[in-house]
Amino acid sequence: LSSAMAQLPRRGSSALLAALLRAVDDTVLLSLRNPHAGSLPASTALQLLGEALSSDSAAAREAIPAAMDRLRRVLATPACPLPVRHAASHSLASIRARQSQLEHRGVQ
Repeated sequence: LSSAMAQLPRRGSSALLAALLRAVDDTVLLSLRNPHAGSLPASTALQLLGEALSSDSAAAREAIPAAMDRLRRVLATPACPLPVRHAASHSLASIRARQSQLEHRGVQ
């Protein structure tokens, strides 16, 4: 997904990230309402978001604050199913690692 993000024009990658953020919101809500039906879609959306944000695109760098906010909210929700919390934790760790790489390279 990150290589696909690099190939998209900025407008396309921004639209894809916005759609992924909406998918995270919708599927996490579904997992809270029905853990058996919603855990897999929410975990998948969180994983896809983490992968998309690992691209070198400017759109990905701009979406990181909003994504981190959503991931922190998932982790702060005790009622969230464990697989969803695990996926959020993993995505948050990968985003932080990516940010650290970018800072090390001096990319804004």
